[in-house]
Amino acid sequence: MSPTERSAYVLDSSAIIDLAKNLSRGKLKKTLIALAKQQQLVIPEGVFREIARVSDKANKLLAQLNRSYPNCVVRIHDIAHLPEELQRIERTYGATIHVGNRQYAGFWGSPSGRKAADGQVVAVGKMIRGIVVTGDQKIELVCLLENVPHIGWTELVRRTYGGEPPGLFSA
Repeated sequence: MSPTERSAYVLDSSAIIDLAKNLSRGKLKKTLIALAKQQQLVIPEGVFREIARVSDKANKLLAQLNRSYPNCVVRIHDIAHLPEELQRIERTYGATIHVGNRQYAGFWGSPSGRKAADGQVVAVGKMIRGIVVTGDQKIELVCLLENVPHIGWTELVRRTYGGEPPGLFSA
């Protein structure tokens, strides 16, 4: 990817929920639509399904985004070699995540268990050379181990607005 190309942001469920909790509906919509228009918003299909199961304000917005910008929701079988990469990541980090001498619970240790979309987020980020947006420690650790860049939701907002959006981080 050349320095002039913009990276796509691969959002996980925690990032979407944090954005929805911390931004007004208008700012949330503006942020996600701006990214979708520039083809910088990527939501793995498992994340889309997870958010659809949760009754929060992000659910309707994601459904609208999927209708208006269907390419922002990535289906695993639509990207060559992504299913195999997802299987490898799930096998490697599903049960446990090893970082140095430490061992952490893997992706399957979450309340969603084997249905968690965490592996999809990392696999998609890796395959498209995107930037994963997460607040989940497990995803952050696996991104580190797989050499996938990652940021938090606040950094995504800062980048989207070219600095701090008015009123977001005020005391």
